[in-house]
Amino acid sequence: MGFRDVIAHQYFDLDSEQILLICEQSLPALMAAVRALRQSQ
Repeated sequence: MGFRDVIAHQYFDLDSEQILLICEQSLPALMAAVRALRQSQ
């Protein structure tokens, strides 16, 4: 939610390297959680 606020309200202040780092660190866990949810249904 906080990251969404930064993207929505401070778009021109975004640091592309920081976004890449966040994606690399956070997306694998999110994808694993989504896969687990899909398999449990």
